[in-house]
Amino acid sequence: MVAEVIETLKQEFLNEPFCNTATDGDIFDVDLDKVTIFPLTHVMCTGFQDLGSTIAISFSVLCMDIIDETKKPITNKSNIWNTQSDLVLRVLGSIRRGNLSDSNWQLQDVSASTLFTERFENNLAGVEQSFTVVIPNTMTIC
Repeated sequence: MVAEVIETLKQEFLNEPFCNTATDGDIFDVDLDKVTIFPLTHVMCTGFQDLGSTIAISFSVLCMDIIDETKKPITNKSNIWNTQSDLVLRVLGSIRRGNLSDSNWQLQDVSASTLFTERFENNLAGVEQSFTVVIPNTMTIC
């Protein structure tokens, strides 16, 4: 069930502008040297909790793009923060009142978004967002 939720969440990011690639798992397994994959959203499931009739699944999501330093001292870092923030807000909105809400997803425990720069080996900027979704527990009792 958790794997299905991860795939659905990745697809929701891909359906939005400002996301070319959506990955999951360990961020260090992603080839961040490929320029063509950006802007990139990386979904990390940080845990889940069985609540009986529902399941709470916690995520940390990184939405990022490459900083263009060819026009120094002016870069596109602010633009990246803007577009990736919009991406996060659009997907959170879909969980609250859009497609994912229609699938009985509920948003819970949304943390403050964190802007970052140069977090990985190449020159990246973006937004980190942590949140929990609560979904119906469709497991049958055997």
